[in-house]
Amino acid sequence: MSLSKWKMNGNSCYALIGGWNEVKKRNKLEKNQMIQVWSFRVDEMLCFAFVRVAITSPRIGFIEAKCHSLETL
Repeated sequence: MSLSKWKMNGNSCYALIGGWNEVKKRNKLEKNQMIQVWSFRVDEMLCFAFVRVAITSPRIGFIEAKCHSLETL
């Protein structure tokens, strides 16, 4: 999975692309299941955490985190 910067109507938009099927398979995600994507930095690394959101329960489960060097942006 990688982070891509797209320019749209004079604005920038960031998108996580590629690798979604592997994330889905590894974490047993199902169609219409809601997840949150969080970003944070560790030193100079940009990191992402995927968190499973249970709508019917207040319980939230951590899925996985990935870090990318700023040079890949």
